[in-house]
Amino acid sequence: MNKTCLSVSDWIQVGVVICTCLSSVVALVIALWGERMRKWANKVSIEIKIENDKGALTYESNEKTEEKTSCRFYHLLVKKIKGEVLHNARIVVTSIDEIIQTDTVNRWKGLACLNWMGIDAYNSNTRTLGATSYYCDFICVYESWYRLALICIPNNLDNRWEGKKQIEVSFKLISDEFESEEYRASINWDGVWKDGNEEMKNHMVVKLI
Repeated sequence: MNKTCLSVSDWIQVGVVICTCLSSVVALVIALWGERMRKWANKVSIEIKIENDKGALTYESNEKTEEKTSCRFYHLLVKKIKGEVLHNARIVVTSIDEIIQTDTVNRWKGLACLNWMGIDAYNSNTRTLGATSYYCDFICVYESWYRLALICIPNNLDNRWEGKKQIEVSFKLISDEFESEEYRASINWDGVWKDGNEEMKNHMVVKLI
């Protein structure tokens, strides 16, 4: 029986055909899935959490009287895990509900920006988010009341929560390129003020839910 052997030139032609077929397959995959793969690779992922559940004790000064008022700030920690740089990013409150016993009563809906730390709120309420962590003012508590750290308070919102009050706040991050899912935080205060961090933690509970 005679055996047919392929010559070197025959093997080269086979290789060319195989390479051509593979190139066509790769081109087809790129055409069909390239944009999806690019979007997946650049998909933005962020993390938002309460920076310190004890808050940070500080003082606010009255410029006219030079009187100092004790207050405690709670901050959000915002971190971009992956994806492209986010421009004109802001943390926006979308709704506020008051919890009265077992009932949830909506007190406000809309869009209101929280204040980024380290930025002059009078000039800008946005910032660029790269591969690092950023802090945002969230709640400020005084000896008998607390408020959300909003840059501009809407006319239809009473942002002064006095005494024993529990509210739930929905918020999200919005930028030119991205809009996050909504986060929700519970702020529950029994109306008692303490200067000590550990003592105050037992009276003012701020957490994501």
